[in-house]
Amino acid sequence: MKKSLASAVALTLLMACPAYAHTDNRVTTDISTALDKTVKSELVIESSQDFASLSGDYSFFLNLSNAEWSCDTNGEFEKGITYSCISNTEMAVTVNPSEFDASANDMKIPIEAKVQETGVASVTIDPSDSPVSSGTYVFAHSGYPAMDISIAKADKADAFNMTITDDYPYSTVNGRIFKLELENGFEFTGSCDASGTGKFSNRVEFSKYSSNIAYINLSAVSDASTGTMVLKNIGIAHTDKSTAGDIYMGISAINTSGYSGRIKLGTYEPANNTADTIKNYVLFEIGNSKYYVSSSGSYFAVDSSNVYVTPYIDENNRTMVPLRAVADSLGITGISWDDATKTVTLKNASDTVKIVVGESTMTVNSTSVSIDTSCVIKDSRTFLPLRAIASALGIDSSNIVWDSNAKTIKIYK
Repeated sequence: MKKSLASAVALTLLMACPAYAHTDNRVTTDISTALDKTVKSELVIESSQDFASLSGDYSFFLNLSNAEWSCDTNGEFEKGITYSCISNTEMAVTVNPSEFDASANDMKIPIEAKVQETGVASVTIDPSDSPVSSGTYVFAHSGYPAMDISIAKADKADAFNMTITDDYPYSTVNGRIFKLELENGFEFTGSCDASGTGKFSNRVEFSKYSSNIAYINLSAVSDASTGTMVLKNIGIAHTDKSTAGDIYMGISAINTSGYSGRIKLGTYEPANNTADTIKNYVLFEIGNSKYYVSSSGSYFAVDSSNVYVTPYIDENNRTMVPLRAVADSLGITGISWDDATKTVTLKNASDTVKIVVGESTMTVNSTSVSIDTSCVIKDSRTFLPLRAIASALGIDSSNIVWDSNAKTIKIYK
């Protein structure tokens, strides 16, 4: 008798409690992004018969981790589904079952958010009083926090091996993943044995873009696991522009806030290491806030007080560089500015160049010389046509090299 009574009580309690079944939830995309960039994904809550018996409004909450909402404070996702942001990371979603039937239709909740730090960004569902099941779902990631890059000597001469180990379990999109850029006049030969393990298996490709720039690509989207990219016998070669000294390669992650730096590959010693065979140079890149000086192997700021001041190409297809960067890179110490006439004067040991803002001529040692563009004032800085100034200061045109693919101009001194 006691046993039957206990069973009846348990059955009564079970029937009195709401018994919601599991709802299948997912996000549509896991996006690779840079920090503080708005990403868009979608949280899908699939239809369930557990919504059929509900007559009044019900709510659930969405909490972001490592991200902040970028949408309006409140609004309507679609008829019958409204939202309200409680804070930068918490959102309340309310469903009116008389206007939206979740028993027959999937709920599609847009995720519009900014990733705040390197790592994954996720959304967590707090069901509250709704039939929606709880769960945490990754919708974006930024950077390569667990990436390890190693360089080793290759089997072949004039080549190196590179291994990139990624212990971070996320899906990597296809396309360009890393940019490789050789310095000191070295160039890629285009040869490489590329392979991968784990999530990079049968996906890794190496492609030469220009003489000194190559890319590591993925041919297909990877799964969400760990893996290693293995690149053997990356061929490189010196040119007549290479100088004695260290060989560096820049490597940077594409479209993310991930790894960026320089790696030493070795040291170059020309066969005839005389003063006549060694050429030093400066290298400017369009849109880059730093320029490179080979004699020191160092980068210098184009503008020490404003990183947004960079070389650009003007309407006459000429490379324009701020006055101070031109003078410093070419070793010009004699600089003067006449505000009344808007005239810049540059002097080195043998030449004096005067150029007036807005004019299509300049004066070189008292001789008027035509130029195909003009000096301008932009962003409160005086910009000069780099090739014209370098030529006027005695640098031969063969020592001024423009790379249209890399968007760089190199001046050998």
